[in-house]
Amino acid sequence: MEDKGVIIFAHNNDSSERDYLFSAWACAKTIKNENANIPISLFTKDKDFLEVQHIEDIYDHIIEFPFGDAGHEDNNTLTNLYQIYYVTPYKQTLVLDADTLVLGKLDGLFAAARRHDLLFPHAIKDFKNIKHDVDNKIEAKNNLPQIETSIWYFNKNIIESTERNASFHDDKERAEKIARGDIKVTIENNIEPFFNLLELYLRDHNTVYKQFENDRPAEYDKNFLVSVAVDNLDLVNDIIDHDILTYTDLSLIDNDWYKNLNYWIKDGKLKIENYNVTGIIHYGKHAFNYGELDQLARQGQI
Repeated sequence: MEDKGVIIFAHNNDSSERDYLFSAWACAKTIKNENANIPISLFTKDKDFLEVQHIEDIYDHIIEFPFGDAGHEDNNTLTNLYQIYYVTPYKQTLVLDADTLVLGKLDGLFAAARRHDLLFPHAIKDFKNIKHDVDNKIEAKNNLPQIETSIWYFNKNIIESTERNASFHDDKERAEKIARGDIKVTIENNIEPFFNLLELYLRDHNTVYKQFENDRPAEYDKNFLVSVAVDNLDLVNDIIDHDILTYTDLSLIDNDWYKNLNYWIKDGKLKIENYNVTGIIHYGKHAFNYGELDQLARQGQI
């Protein structure tokens, strides 16, 4: 298992309004531009929707849903989100939505998050770098944790116990000693109960919504379902991220920001109203056309 990495959750189907796999490719490219050492995986329903030019030299792993498509009845692939925990090839996993860009380094985030098991953002930034607490009215009315799920993090807490000989010089020797039994690898499943409960909630969201007769989402809402799971397991104090995952969420501040604000892309850099926007950016599924995403992904290079 690799030490750390990013998983991008994206899938297309025959009725997709937007090419989410292209958005995922653009996200992966922006990561690699400044984080060549960090592996990237694509978590998707069907590899057949991928185009060759959006696979080569980008993804270290392409992972299909291991337990089938739980959302086949309503064509909602978000139902399969919980499966990421079981298939991640990383000890530390940063999960990103497809409509995300990473215009900066990630090493600091992984270093700050490494002592935590599960983190969700409770604060976001706007394009001026001003911080705002997450404010979801439905969660607030139900006294639920206020969190976002466009980006999130979990740590599988791999612990190596060495019953005989613990020393090794490199990863190859370590793997050989694990195979011989010189190093026993165990996993502390501190957060597996969360993913078990989340599976139930994602698969049967209507039953969850019945708990909230007056104030409940009008449609499938992964933020709400994750928040209910966190609340029911009393994890709110454990998942507070202490600004580790604070990111720029353009669509949460204003879903039509790309219509209401002036923005420029030059040499792969993003500027909004004369503010340079960097770091992890969630822009929303309707913002940026494919040409703009291509410019950001290729840093302006043709």
